[in-house]
Amino acid sequence: MSNSTNILHQTGVLGGRNPIEYSTSDPLALFLVQAFIIISLCRIIHVPLSWINQPRVIAEVIAGIVLGPSVMGHVPNFTESIFPKASIPNLTVAANIGLLMFLFIVGMEVDLPYVKKNLRVALTVGLLSMIFPFGLGYAIAVGIYKEFATEDTTFGVYGLFIGVAMSVTALPVLARILTELRLLRDRVGVIVLSAGIMNDIVGWVLLALTITLANFANGLNALYVVLLVLAWFLLQVFVVRPVLHWYLRKSKGLEHGPSQLDIALILLLVMVSSFYTDIIGVHPIFGAFIVGVIIPRDNGFVIKLTEKIDDFVSVLLIPLYFALSGLSVNLGLLDSGLIWGYIIGIIVIAFVAKVAGGTLAARFNGLLWRESFSVGILMSCKGIVEIVVLNLGLNAKILTPAVFSMFIIMTLVTTFLTSPLTVWNYPVWYRQKVQRWRNGEINWDGSPVTVTGPDEGYLAKYSISKLIYLVDDFSSVSVLMSLVQLLTDKDSKSVVPRDEDPMEVHVSGGDTKDSEESNSSGVLAVEGVRLLGLTQRTSDLIQATVDAEELGQKDKVLGIIKTFTQISKVVFTGKVGITLPRERASYLLHMSESRRDLVMVSCSDEAFREDGDFYSDILATAPCQVGLLIDRKFSITGSWAQSRHIYMVYTGGTDCSFALSFALQLSQNELIKLTIGVFESGNSDDESNGESGLGLSQDQFAIVQRAVKESITEQGQKRIDIARVKVPPASDDVELEFIMSHIKTVTGAWHTRPNFKGNDLVVLGNNAIASVENPVSSASSRTSAGRSQVHGPLARVIATEDSLLTSLLICQKTKEYH
Repeated sequence: MSNSTNILHQTGVLGGRNPIEYSTSDPLALFLVQAFIIISLCRIIHVPLSWINQPRVIAEVIAGIVLGPSVMGHVPNFTESIFPKASIPNLTVAANIGLLMFLFIVGMEVDLPYVKKNLRVALTVGLLSMIFPFGLGYAIAVGIYKEFATEDTTFGVYGLFIGVAMSVTALPVLARILTELRLLRDRVGVIVLSAGIMNDIVGWVLLALTITLANFANGLNALYVVLLVLAWFLLQVFVVRPVLHWYLRKSKGLEHGPSQLDIALILLLVMVSSFYTDIIGVHPIFGAFIVGVIIPRDNGFVIKLTEKIDDFVSVLLIPLYFALSGLSVNLGLLDSGLIWGYIIGIIVIAFVAKVAGGTLAARFNGLLWRESFSVGILMSCKGIVEIVVLNLGLNAKILTPAVFSMFIIMTLVTTFLTSPLTVWNYPVWYRQKVQRWRNGEINWDGSPVTVTGPDEGYLAKYSISKLIYLVDDFSSVSVLMSLVQLLTDKDSKSVVPRDEDPMEVHVSGGDTKDSEESNSSGVLAVEGVRLLGLTQRTSDLIQATVDAEELGQKDKVLGIIKTFTQISKVVFTGKVGITLPRERASYLLHMSESRRDLVMVSCSDEAFREDGDFYSDILATAPCQVGLLIDRKFSITGSWAQSRHIYMVYTGGTDCSFALSFALQLSQNELIKLTIGVFESGNSDDESNGESGLGLSQDQFAIVQRAVKESITEQGQKRIDIARVKVPPASDDVELEFIMSHIKTVTGAWHTRPNFKGNDLVVLGNNAIASVENPVSSASSRTSAGRSQVHGPLARVIATEDSLLTSLLICQKTKEYH
């Protein structure tokens, strides 16, 4: 008992031990306190920065600066108690292990086939965006060297390092910015990512050369080291990579993901490679980077491997490294006008030279000036890689603490500016305009392109070039299968899609052929889209850079749909998108390539009630044709071969005309019985004027009749009824109630059929009765605020009516560009 008490006295707080007092025999307690403070502060600082789309590395470096001599260092005994000098080596070891793993992950992000696919733009933009800042950085290094360099560093090495520090681009941060701004599939994003990978590779090579020259005064020894690194790289590529690929294929790791043994072997390889590059005098991170580059990318293996190790590295170890970088920053050393003059000069050169090089190279490749400027802005991003480069320079005694602090400020400023400047220069509306201009839909001034030729038929005028459908869950799969079954004509022939890789950029410029012309056969192509949430995980970024169609081929849910559509002889393409939850609607809408694409989403009543903002955004911001299908047994199992009733609510306007054309396409299926209710005012003095007002004139009713006669065969017309419905003149609210009552009467009659399955459908345009601003709600209507945000007044009432048990399809025609 006495012995146990003595041990408690020696080791426990009950025995009087100070838990944050550093002990060489038991450093863990203080390390845990340091890690807790660093990680907590990083997360707290990142919260407000995330609201303006800033990367987490900024918060991590700022946290280090706050905890260092610049801020908390002025608090008495804080540094001596929490970050004593004796404890820094332990913190450094953990941080450097995190750095090795981080560079290994960065290596896995380097997609060499992606660069090869866009080699021309990768070389021109990547290299030119390095040459400008490298040259100007080398020039300003003359003054910095005279003022701040130590005698142990030669100017050749110093100038080379400053040039490299000025010219690097942070690939990990760049990939996240492109993903969050939905630019990965844009030609600007493809060019930037390709050039960023090239920039990353060249930058690491130059940095390895710089560190080698700094460590070896003898040029011949430095040459030997360079040759040793080159030999090691070739050994990894031509010997280790094939052996690793063979082993992973035999162990089924490529097929099922890495096992614990697979991960252990790969991490041991990282350690061996890092050890080798360390002992020859370069730096261990280069060995880890090389192993990352050679990891097989087959079947998404790098994504699965990253998922296994990323959380521990990015949540615990990497914040320690970047916080340590901040601890090395001492703003108190920046105490003269000359120093701040150099800081401003460094920032200007690093930003302007990088933007100029990227802009000119992008313009040379055929991009518009505004697109080219966006490329330059994105290439100026420094971020994580720059911090690593600066730390290497500080550890190699190339940089003094004052110069290190100066460049850290430059890194924070240029990284901070990247996202807001890109959004300002390359907004969504401009990207939409450029896309429509390249598709030949509008002139550059925004006016529609007029095409002379024979008059189009009704269905041709409102034709659909491609159906883009959001696959959220298995209920949406059933809805899509029902639609495909109804839209499939027994005489339809499949259409072969264009053999074009969306991740390959054609930068010759000029107008491109409208995608709707490529579908000249009139057969509908279907594109199923699955949207996955984008998190802070690096695996999500790697996955986001993979071609969406390639991801779609591996998705099991989309595979089920593809099998069904092959049986139905329908062309189907599956795509998987990675996006922020708040950007789901915008991401989906911009999957369309033509104003005649139809983006359709389906949902249950419950989903519509809970996620009303998403469906409201779909209708509010669509640059193409959209459809919202509220499923109330439309996709009921076993009902595909059953007859269905469709009631088309026609009140006039472009949305109703588009809805009518879609209903007519459905009616070509012999299982469909279509009733078209043409609502017009009972007031003979009321005149219709396009989309305004409630009623229709006699001429518009005749248009509906003519549309049916032009579009449908005589045999098909026998399954279509056109009914003129007179709405008694009254206030807008009363007239709206009348229309709602009529719809419920029609659909209620369906329920009395002996074989009623509940799989019928009401179709209407979103702008039906656009003049009604405050629609009424019956006592039985659902009161969810989210559901009431569907824009059309009549659509709002029908969508929120409890007593209406029939599924509802709300259609919206492409809005004219302004």
